[in-house]
Order: sequence, then C-alpha cells, then structure tokens
Amino acid sequence: MDMFEGRNKKEKGKTRLGDRARVTRNRLTKIPERVVEIDAFPTSLKDGTVTITAKNAEATFKEFFQEHKEVFEIEPEDLKLVSAKQINKRWYFKFGQYYKGIPVHNATVGIDSSENGMVGAYAANYHPGINVPTEPSVNL
Repeated sequence: MDMFEGRNKKEKGKTRLGDRARVTRNRLTKIPERVVEIDAFPTSLKDGTVTITAKNAEATFKEFFQEHKEVFEIEPEDLKLVSAKQINKRWYFKFGQYYKGIPVHNATVGIDSSENGMVGAYAANYHPGINVPTEPSVNL
C-alpha cells in the first residue's frame, strides 16, 4: 500500500485482512477504531488443526494483532483478555489495555471470530503513547 505525504511517496507494510475490509479511524488519535468485514485467520489457525477456545484465545489473537501491527497500531503486550463469550457459533473477545500493570480506564479492544477462528470484526478504544510516572509520591 502506498501513502503520499507531500512530494515523497512512502511505502507502508502490506497486510491482508480481506478484499472487503473497511477501516474507520479515530478523529483524534488517527488509529483504527473499527475494522469490519475482515476475512483473515491468525497464523496458528490457518492449517485447520487447532480450533479457537477460551483458553488459547489470548495468545492466538495477540499473535494476530502482532502480525497486523501496522494496520491496528496497537501494542499487543499491553493487552489482557477480559472476557470470552461464544454466542451462536461466533466468539466475542474483549481485551483490556494495561500500562505497566495498571488498567487504563475505558480502554478496550474487541474482536469477533467464527468458531474456526476466522476474524470478522475489530473495534477498539485504545490509548496510544501513554507516558506517565507510576511511582507513588505519597508515603504511607
């Protein structure tokens, strides 16, 4: 994918999320807020021998976020699985964002997939570039 920035043409990494994938970006942070009509599998599920479960979901989808880091613009290491639900043959996973082990208020990443692991949609309220001190300043 090519991006034009002024006179210079900048090449971005190519990622394949499907032929019809549509991205909606956040007005303030410019990172993807919602991606719909994704037709992609995490690498560990492509061979079809492993199916998605609540136990392997965190590792599998963190791997998926890492593979498509240029598209989603999130840090998979900052995410922890909050909930995993299966409703009508679809899985819905919700990850919470953490900064140095502290949960970030109202920062979540959601992803849904079919029971065989094909990702369908992504939604996020992610806060990039947090840089605040976490050392306590008040003594007990």
